[in-house]
Amino acid sequence: MPHVILEYTKNLPGFDPQAALAGINRALAASGHVQRATDIKSRAVALECFRVGNDADGHGFVHVTLALFGGRDTQARKALSALALAALQQSTSFAGARLHIQFTVEFRALDREAYSKATVAGD
Repeated sequence: MPHVILEYTKNLPGFDPQAALAGINRALAASGHVQRATDIKSRAVALECFRVGNDADGHGFVHVTLALFGGRDTQARKALSALALAALQQSTSFAGARLHIQFTVEFRALDREAYSKATVAGD
């Protein structure tokens, strides 16, 4: 059920989106807010075209959207957001980068009644 969408600017030296997703997935799985780790569906999107303010040079960002079923109170949403941000920061290192890099996390509630899912078992 949880979806993790990681968007990052392509100008980040040495950024490993697989490592970032793995760290976020581990944090969510251990949070107590996810029933099974295999419920987490995560993906990364590299952004070729972006701007930060009026200047694209010298800036970059990594933005994570956490989409989970609604009904969680503010404290739970803040905790999940903080866990994802910490995992993201721990899984990345931009030592020596000459960029101003922003890390952000957004929580988006999914409508449980309107969410559809089907699975196909492999052979």
